[in-house]
Amino acid sequence: MSKILIQRISSRKTNYRFVHTLILTTILITGFLIFHPIQAEATIVSRCQVVNPTTDPIDMNTVSFKEFVKTVHIEKEIFQCVTNNGAPVIVVVSLFTELFENMRTLSTINKTAETVTCIKGYNGTISYCDSKQIPIIDEYPVRANCDPNSLRTLDIMSPIEMETIVDSEGISKTIEAEKEVFQCDFRENTPTRLLDVILFTEIFEDITSGQIIKKSVESISCLKDIQTAEVKICSTKNHL
Repeated sequence: MSKILIQRISSRKTNYRFVHTLILTTILITGFLIFHPIQAEATIVSRCQVVNPTTDPIDMNTVSFKEFVKTVHIEKEIFQCVTNNGAPVIVVVSLFTELFENMRTLSTINKTAETVTCIKGYNGTISYCDSKQIPIIDEYPVRANCDPNSLRTLDIMSPIEMETIVDSEGISKTIEAEKEVFQCDFRENTPTRLLDVILFTEIFEDITSGQIIKKSVESISCLKDIQTAEVKICSTKNHL
């Protein structure tokens, strides 16, 4: 068999593989474009209302590794909503707020806020879950028209969490988190947004001497849209 014929056969095989791969890729992309928007559209909710808080919707945990320490504060709120096709659903919004710190320098490395939202049918079926990183800005306070006269807040049965950890060098960190939820931006005497305010108080101490090394008070406030059960933005400020 001549070299030219072998090259032609090899070229045809290569072209066939390329065409076959191109067809499969086109089918996969087309299927994604067809079915993905339908799934996303089916999970859009509106006309949400806040459900009374559960008995203990808040928790907090602190872990350390070498000179680094992380505190994660978790809170949950439940909404009754309606999908775009009119189906009643329950929307569970969990907000994870994390503080990353250095125990040697007693400085904050990073702060993050992330939501995990799950939509459930009234028969208990989970139809959709989504995770979203929420930006934390330094602008304070968050722009929201809350009611300063009647001080309308959601009733939280257990709003305070506290923990203490000690690192290998004998430096302890005690952190207390207190949460309040303010009802804001009223329309026809009905709130349209919630302002979640978490106040973190931290005390760093030298265990061997019993001396306080540092104290800090910091707030992280997050604004939620009640109609869509979405966390829009968070802000932070140091108060001490």
